Amino acid sequence: MRGIIVMTLAAVLSLLTTCHSESGTAAASGAAPYFDLKKYLESEITRLEKAQGSVVKTVSVNGKEEQQTLQQLDYRSELAPLLDADINRPAWQGKYRVDSTRVSPGEWTLTYTAADEKPPVRTLSVHFQDNAVESILIERTAHTLMAGSSQQLSYRPAAGFEVATVQKAVFMQERKIFVGVAY
Repeated sequence: MRGIIVMTLAAVLSLLTTCHSESGTAAASGAAPYFDLKKYLESEITRLEKAQGSVVKTVSVNGKEEQQTLQQLDYRSELAPLLDADINRPAWQGKYRVDSTRVSPGEWTLTYTAADEKPPVRTLSVHFQDNAVESILIERTAHTLMAGSSQQLSYRPAAGFEVATVQKAVFMQERKIFVGVAY
């Protein structure tokens, strides 16, 4: 009986050590457990800054819209909401379910869905065509007792990006904000 208990304890300790070493190795190697949104957007910022063509920026607050054609744009600043939606934070490891959907040969979508209410990024979907990112769609929420917001973010490397935000606060009217940049 004592031998069975010792063997069971040894097996459990071995399993725990193995799990710890594997996650430690992934962390030490710097490999992102999910799609590396930050790395991808950093490379896109570099590409867009080199191209520096004119863009059309649209801003709308509660339906009042303004549109401008700009020759220069601070892409790092404009893409900040998307950079902030990176799900590869240590606290969020294991907090997302991953689903891969093949649409057709050479076309598929990776969708990450929050497994609980903690992470503010509720979903992150990356659509690939011929091994290149075709679009990224993100749904993000933040709520407190007094206020809340939800965001729909999209990025299309060939077309531009959009950030649509709805803000709600106690004793205040709902605000709808839209920012879009088209290349």
